[in-house]
Amino acid sequence: MQIVIFSPHDDPIMGVTLDGYLRGNKAGGKYSYLPKLLINKHSKDNEIYILRRHHSSLRYKAKDLLRLLFWCFYNKINFFNLRIISDIGQVCDSGIFFASARRSMMDAPLSELAKKVNTLKVFHMTHFALKINKVSENIKSVGGHLLVSEANLLKTSGIFLKYYSGCAEENICILPFVPEERFKKTKPFNRRKNIACVFGSLNVFDGTQGYLSEFFRFYNVNTYHPMRKIIYENREAIRDCIDSFITLVSASGKTSPKNANKYYKSFDIVEHLNEYRMAIAPEEIIGVPAIGFVEAMACGCAYIGRESPMYSDVGLISGVNYIGYDGTLCDLIEKIRYYQKHSAELKLIADAGVLYVNENFSPHVVVDRFVMKLRSSINANLNSIK
Repeated sequence: MQIVIFSPHDDPIMGVTLDGYLRGNKAGGKYSYLPKLLINKHSKDNEIYILRRHHSSLRYKAKDLLRLLFWCFYNKINFFNLRIISDIGQVCDSGIFFASARRSMMDAPLSELAKKVNTLKVFHMTHFALKINKVSENIKSVGGHLLVSEANLLKTSGIFLKYYSGCAEENICILPFVPEERFKKTKPFNRRKNIACVFGSLNVFDGTQGYLSEFFRFYNVNTYHPMRKIIYENREAIRDCIDSFITLVSASGKTSPKNANKYYKSFDIVEHLNEYRMAIAPEEIIGVPAIGFVEAMACGCAYIGRESPMYSDVGLISGVNYIGYDGTLCDLIEKIRYYQKHSAELKLIADAGVLYVNENFSPHVVVDRFVMKLRSSINANLNSIK
C-alpha cells in the first residue's frame, strides 16, 4: 500500500516543526505519534511518501528540505524509510493521499492538482471550523473519500452536517486521541482529593475573526468551549466540588496563546491530575472531545463528559468507565456531589477507565486499526472507479 502524507513537517499537530521549535514550542502535537508509527513501523509493509509543497525556487526547496530533516530528527522518525516527491501525480490509483483538511484544502492550487488523481483521498478534520465554507467546497470538488476526526461528526456536529452534507456520507473514520506516555496513574485513589479538576485553554473571540465567520453565524457564541466558559465564570462558586485550572486566552490581547502555553508549562499536569479522583475536559461545541479526556483517564481519574456519541462510539459507557452528564452546569455539579458520597462506585469507574484507555488508546493499537481502515477503504475506492 502506498501512503502519501502531505507536508507533515509543516504541521504542528504532526510533531515538533522547525518553525515551532525556533519559536520555543518543543512539545509534540496531538497526532505526532501517527506519522512516527506509520513511517517507522508500517513502512515495512507499505511505501511511505512525503509530498512536499511544489515550488520553483531552489532556495525554497532547500529550506523545505531542512525543515523535513529537522522534523525527522527531532521527532525520531527514520528519514531513510521515506520517499520524497513533489508531484501528486506520482500517487498511484491504489494509494492514499493523506493530508490535514485545513492545511491542504484552504487554497485552490493543491485541490486542483488533487482532482487529477483517482487515489483515495483522506483528510484529517482537525480545526475543521476554520474557513469551513472554502475548505468544504474544495474537499467536495476533489472527492474526500475518507474524513478522519476524533468523533463521528455526522452524529455530533451540526455545522459539519451543514457544510459537508453529501460529501462524507458514511465515510467517517474515528481516530481517537492518544495520551502521551507520561500520562500515567501514580497515586492511589484513596489518597486523592474528593473533588474534580478541570484543565484547558479558553478562547473568547470578539467576533471580528473572518476565518470563523461561518462558526459565529451558526452557533451564535464567542468561544469553542461554552462549558469551559461557564465553569471559568463560576469557578469561585463551585470550589467545593471543582478545582478550575482553566486559563483565559483572549482574542483581544489580554492573554496571548504563548502566555497560556507558559502557564501550562509552569506546573506538572500529570502530577496535578493524580491529585484528583475526578476530572473534566469540556468538549468543543463543534462536536469533538478534548484530548484531556484520555489524559485524565490514563492518570486514574474518573472522567466526566457529556453523554454523547463522541464517547460511546469509542467504547465509553456512562456509569461503567466514565461519568456522563447532560452538558449543563447543574447536572455536572449534581453528578460530582453524588460520587463524592459514593466513593466505592467512583473508584470502580476510575479503575475501569484507566484500564480501557491503556488497552484501546495506545499509539500502536490506534495506528494499527487506522491502517486496517485505510486498507478496506482503498479496496472500496478501487471498486468504485472500475
